[in-house]
Order: sequence, then C-alpha cells, then structure tokens
Amino acid sequence: VGGSMQPFKLVEKYLISCIYLIPDLVTKVTHDRACRLLQ
Repeated sequence: VGGSMQPFKLVEKYLISCIYLIPDLVTKVTHDRACRLLQ
C-alpha cells in the first residue's frame, strides 16, 4: 500500500516546490524588467 502512494508524494513535493518557486521567479523577472525600463 505504501509503495502505490509514492508517486503522489513525489508529485505533491514537486507541486509544493513550484508554488514556492513561482513567486520568486515572477519577482525576479519583474525586477529585471523594471531595471531595464528605468535605465
């Protein structure tokens, strides 16, 4: 039973990491774009 749950755990971990990474990525891209516009 534990073995069949493993893929779900992996997907869950991947989704959680994406949820945490996306705001950082958006912030970085927005910051880079703002810097280019201000120059």
